[in-house]
Amino acid sequence: MDKKNTYPRTTRHTLLDTTINANSVQELNEKLVAFDLTDEADVTIKAHIYGINREVITEAEYQKDCEDASRQNTIRLLRRQVRHLKSLLKSKDRAMFAQEEFYKCMLDECQKREDAANRNIEEWFSNMVKKTVEKTKHNGNN
Repeated sequence: MDKKNTYPRTTRHTLLDTTINANSVQELNEKLVAFDLTDEADVTIKAHIYGINREVITEAEYQKDCEDASRQNTIRLLRRQVRHLKSLLKSKDRAMFAQEEFYKCMLDECQKREDAANRNIEEWFSNMVKKTVEKTKHNGNN
């Protein structure tokens, strides 16, 4: 065998980077066969598998499921609303208590000022009476 006339054995490398969508394993096998891969090929497959169980239910069962979900949501919403209203009542009670305390303090302050004003008026009136008495005595002595 003449080495000059023979070609060295070469290997062919093919890189496939593609996305295959298949709805069954059989369909996936058919699409892989279409790539003409030999038994010596290294194949790595990354798969995203989505599965949906489908069962046939009657209209009555569907309506019951919807009502149950709706009832659960309604109960959940009612509980949330009750909690919210309770917190509003607590805050309203706190506000009313604070307002009541404020008015009590304000009333006390007004009463203190009124008492002070009354004492000032009484003092002023007694001073005026004293001055008037002194003037009349002083005018009466003249």
